[in-house]
Amino acid sequence: MPRYKVRGLKAGQPVRLTVVANNLTEARARLRREGVFAKPEDIQEEKPFFSLETSFDFSMLGSIDIRDKAVFSRQFAALINAGVSMVRSLTIMEEQTGNPKLKKYLRAIRAEVEAGKNLSDSIRPYPDAFDGLYCSMVQAGEVGGVLDEVLNRLAKLLEDMDRLQKQIKSAMTYPVVVTILAVLIFLGMVLFILPTFESIYNDLGGELPGFTQFFINISKFLRTPQYSLGLVGFLVAVFFAFPPLLPHPRRQGDHRRAGPQAAHLRGSDPEVGGGPLLPHLWRSHPLWGAGADCLGNCAGHFRQPGGGQRH
Repeated sequence: MPRYKVRGLKAGQPVRLTVVANNLTEARARLRREGVFAKPEDIQEEKPFFSLETSFDFSMLGSIDIRDKAVFSRQFAALINAGVSMVRSLTIMEEQTGNPKLKKYLRAIRAEVEAGKNLSDSIRPYPDAFDGLYCSMVQAGEVGGVLDEVLNRLAKLLEDMDRLQKQIKSAMTYPVVVTILAVLIFLGMVLFILPTFESIYNDLGGELPGFTQFFINISKFLRTPQYSLGLVGFLVAVFFAFPPLLPHPRRQGDHRRAGPQAAHLRGSDPEVGGGPLLPHLWRSHPLWGAGADCLGNCAGHFRQPGGGQRH
């Protein structure tokens, strides 16, 4: 069970004690029952001299998915709407989140907010959790005084994206499984069944049809270790080398849907970053509704990765 070192005040006198609790929330509740007042930074969890957790930061190996960001945005908006202070809200979210990487980010964001920085400036150094659009909308909410409404809109957007991703994965499950089974059946026939027929034809002394001889050659190729390993290496190299060179399907789809009348909005001008503006305009309408100016909104888009940077 975790142990927490506490520095606080009890009956006006400074005290130092150790509290054993399952988590930080339970430790604070125990301190309140004992009449001990301690700041959040004065409650530190004890760590052993050497452990995997203290020697290696495994939290950074994880990822923050869309669902985690949607839940954070929705709960954070509820706390702000209820009148809870920004620092206290971040502390509560840090304690409640189950994602170790997001928990570490929130701890650093809370420290920066306590030091006097804006929330939008505090979350901007963590693009893998809060992208450029998220930071720009939070900034617009802070300027317009409607941060809770903006966070609710962000939560709705992230929930829709998460739902769409789940639908795509669900729709792709059947064809992927069928494709894998077909490949496995093909490999089983080529590697184990065709060699048996080859030996039978060789014993009979007959001439194989060209199509059958082609598949037997494939079987010999795959059963040769150096050739099969070379083929695997080639496929891996193609998988990692070609995706960056392929055209983005969403960009092409946006151009086709936009039609020739909106060709000037396709972002072909290098001065606007080379990215499509129509998807940006569709996503950024909550910014304008929150009170952000158009120029600041566009600047927020250009600061995003892939959106270009105007000099």
